[in-house]
Amino acid sequence: IPTSIGSCSELRVLDLGDNNNMNDLMIPSSSYNRPVMVGVNNLAGSIPTEIGQLTMLEVLVLSSNQLIGSIPTSIGPCSELR
Repeated sequence: IPTSIGSCSELRVLDLGDNNNMNDLMIPSSSYNRPVMVGVNNLAGSIPTEIGQLTMLEVLVLSSNQLIGSIPTSIGPCSELR
């Protein structure tokens, strides 16, 4: 996900789910606060610690991937996440 996605002011939802074309979970710029859906993509590895930079993020869907490890503690500042 390019960091420039944060400048797409009219974008309401970033839904990249169920496409199986992603190798890594990339984090958009910290100004991005719309729902991010990347479920069912066979993403592998761990959730990047940079996820904590998305402090205004409200929705994050990571289901049905091959992610390992714990949810990073850096997600703490994401107080809008539901």
